[in-house]
Amino acid sequence: MKNKRLIIILSIFVLLTTIIVLCSTVFTLSTITFSWHTKKEYMSEYADSEIAKDFPMGRSVFLLNKTEIKNTIEAKYPYIQITKLEIQFPNKLVVHAAERVNMYAVTLEDSKYAVLDDENKVLDIITQTQYDEWDTAKSKKPIVVTISNNGSNTPLKQSDFKIGYVANVKRVTSVLATASSTLEEIFWDEETNDKKVTNTMIKGWVKSVNIDIAYRSTLNLVVNDEGMKLKVQNCYNELRGKILIGKGAYDALKTQGKTTGAIVVQGVTLEDCYYLPFD
Repeated sequence: MKNKRLIIILSIFVLLTTIIVLCSTVFTLSTITFSWHTKKEYMSEYADSEIAKDFPMGRSVFLLNKTEIKNTIEAKYPYIQITKLEIQFPNKLVVHAAERVNMYAVTLEDSKYAVLDDENKVLDIITQTQYDEWDTAKSKKPIVVTISNNGSNTPLKQSDFKIGYVANVKRVTSVLATASSTLEEIFWDEETNDKKVTNTMIKGWVKSVNIDIAYRSTLNLVVNDEGMKLKVQNCYNELRGKILIGKGAYDALKTQGKTTGAIVVQGVTLEDCYYLPFD
């Protein structure tokens, strides 16, 4: 009986101690600092102190919902990628962040583009004029992505591209995600380990992308300055392997001086792809 009473007393003590700690002003969030792992370019118009105002200041650090904070900030500031939220007791939060890199400009209705990063997050919606006037001092322009159906141009709906969120067009974004990760693997700059450098290299090699969403959808990449076309058939099946095979075939042809025409990839071996001198 005494043990039971002792347990109850200890439980009440722990509960009261917890309440006191949680309510203590010593542990309420009062300081936000940012640790940027990349240079701020598109985010340069926002001071860290301005972004910090959107954090739950005054809340107990023990009650911070890191997932909720991350989602809220990344939705309001699309170019931010929060890699870690680090609590430093008693009342400080360190935000480890990087700036997202634009990768694609997907054609929409009304001559607009949805600017996406390599994870298909919508960074912005821009007009044709804005795309034409893109500030190339920051990076190369995003790769234009067109959508077609049996060769007929089919612009996507802007309602499926909400700024700050992943694009809601799975049939297209699944292809772009695989293409992005594969191209980053091919072009990764090991000297800098900088995604911005790698993606700039990709945007220098790929001139445009077309995804034909008809049955056995086809991924069409126009590469290099001369205009070699890399056509990947049935792009929902083993796309990564097909891109690697196509890039290998392209490199082999380039050593022979062939930089125009088309490489058609049907499978994941060199025997599964062929070269068309004229397209």
